[in-house]
Amino acid sequence: MKQGFAAMQDWLSGKINYHTARNISFAISRLVRDEKDLVKKRFYQPFSPLMASPHVNTIASGKQTLQ
Repeated sequence: MKQGFAAMQDWLSGKINYHTARNISFAISRLVRDEKDLVKKRFYQPFSPLMASPHVNTIASGKQTLQ
């Protein structure tokens, strides 16, 4: 989660592109998918789309297009 937050902050400040935050989002999705504990699964599940929000915001704003 700390890496995701740091990546999002770096993206928003223009230090990196959105790929880092998006890749962290994918990693969280994989962790959630493989998690056996239902409570942990439900807790971590909303973090994946949150980490990808810079990616969605970039495309929605027209700064980046889907390729």
